[in-house]
Amino acid sequence: MECETKSSFFQIGFTPAVKMHDVLREMALWIGKEEEKQCVNSGGKLSCIPDDINWSVLRRISLMSNKIEEISCCPKYPNLSTLFLGDNDLKVNSFSL
Repeated sequence: MECETKSSFFQIGFTPAVKMHDVLREMALWIGKEEEKQCVNSGGKLSCIPDDINWSVLRRISLMSNKIEEISCCPKYPNLSTLFLGDNDLKVNSFSL
């Protein structure tokens, strides 16, 4: 599907390729949640990272397109391979990957 690039995420050099159909996206999220290895909350207008994220078992976390300004937690993430925080208002990063 064609997609528009109105997000500030695309203004920093990334080029969009495809837009996933909402039915396929929901199916992919459902499959991932069945395995309990991913957490997706994109565009949820979050102002901070949720406290209920179980960092110890997740492999993929996407919190893109929110209003997160600060990462104040210091999680243990032995299995984490992907962390998407694009298109947020991050000002301070107080933990290192």
